[in-house]
Amino acid sequence: MPKLLWEALREASEDSCWWICGYAGSEMPQPDPVSFSFDWDSFLYIPGWSVQGAVEWVAYNGSQTIAVLAEHDVTIVGATQTVADELDRVLQDSGTNLRQLTLADFPEPGRLEDFIKSVTK
Repeated sequence: MPKLLWEALREASEDSCWWICGYAGSEMPQPDPVSFSFDWDSFLYIPGWSVQGAVEWVAYNGSQTIAVLAEHDVTIVGATQTVADELDRVLQDSGTNLRQLTLADFPEPGRLEDFIKSVTK
């Protein structure tokens, strides 16, 4: 995840506490979430959990208005409309927005079409 997006998520959430857990397949039990402060420098050292050992992870803020699903090369952000607008405002202050970040990672037209269909069924 780009640090710019991380900082925008932190600012837009207005929550000091976030929760994180590894993302398990349907045949495996979900691990318990661990609380953490949404701080870039301490993220790799969350007590009781290892981000380095997780292939995929889910994080969400305390008010449950933002959720992030991440793996090594993809970050998916879900947010309420109000929070998404705030994320865009924060990102625009840095010269980008959510649409531009998505297009930078997926520049080919239609590349996300199959993915979007699979997660919205």
